[in-house]
Amino acid sequence: MSANSMSQTPLVSVIIPCYRQAQFMATAVDSTLAQTYPAVEVLVVNDGSDDDTEAVARRYGERVRYIYRDNGGLPAARNTGIAQARGAYLKFLDADDHLHPEQIAWQMAALGGRDDCLSLTGVRLYREDNPGQHEDHVPLASDLMRFMLSLDDTWLPPNAYLVPIGMVRAVNGFDESLRYFEDWEFFSRVALREPGVLVDPRVGAYYRLRCGSMSAQREGMTVTRAGLLIKLHDTLRSMERREWFGIDLLKAEQGAYQSLIALGAGTSELRTALLSRIKELQAREGFGSYGWRFQLLARLMGYARAERIRCGVIRWLGKKAPETLDTGAWREVRSS
Repeated sequence: MSANSMSQTPLVSVIIPCYRQAQFMATAVDSTLAQTYPAVEVLVVNDGSDDDTEAVARRYGERVRYIYRDNGGLPAARNTGIAQARGAYLKFLDADDHLHPEQIAWQMAALGGRDDCLSLTGVRLYREDNPGQHEDHVPLASDLMRFMLSLDDTWLPPNAYLVPIGMVRAVNGFDESLRYFEDWEFFSRVALREPGVLVDPRVGAYYRLRCGSMSAQREGMTVTRAGLLIKLHDTLRSMERREWFGIDLLKAEQGAYQSLIALGAGTSELRTALLSRIKELQAREGFGSYGWRFQLLARLMGYARAERIRCGVIRWLGKKAPETLDTGAWREVRSS
């Protein structure tokens, strides 16, 4: 076991980037200051915001470390916080979200000072206009890479995670070129280092669903995810890890391709690149648990044309596209 010996009570740094979200930020900061874990520092990174972000942060005095930077986007703001953090563990909390008061205590107890593991808690997604309408998500993860591949649009927000700072710095933080899916991309790179994953099923993270939030910008996120999967596909192929380069990756890629078709998103080059990788995996894994009707259609007309027909039928019926055409469970990954 690898253990962090910096302190019997290691410091946790909570990084809160803010751009034009001053109206929500006090809730995020208050939830951090209310943590029962005794060693927490709060860093508010003002990403060039022209609202009351500074005024809100300054109200807390020395309880909050306030950092200003020119606007560079969410990944850059988080990286600024990483560079300034003093803690042995990091939590990334968006300014419009918040934490359960015991979340960090739960996670630090689970980690027990280890720096080769990260911790996850359950998440509550709630509607801003109706907080009583919510969904709770409990991460079922033991292998972080397979978990990341299993995630779609209900991915866990970053405030569900607690990560050793060495693990974050080892992957050089967040990709500042990304506007969407920077969380998924970051944790996918962390996953390549094969950390242990410790899950507490209790709801510790709260994620606000609101009009205009990044999760509502579907087309851009769909295109970004497709591009990231292409890049990850090539990385995993080179690693020759059967448990990663298999059915979970295929499912993720097929889901991304379905979304591109359904939304009419992405360039033809992007679709072609993703399709070639899907076909590479289908040659090894088949079609997963797609039903026999779709499999027959795909074999007669080709997978891409079958997906276009499927999406056309769904649009004609006026129904939301499901993750797969049929409801059967995907088969388990075959042992390597």
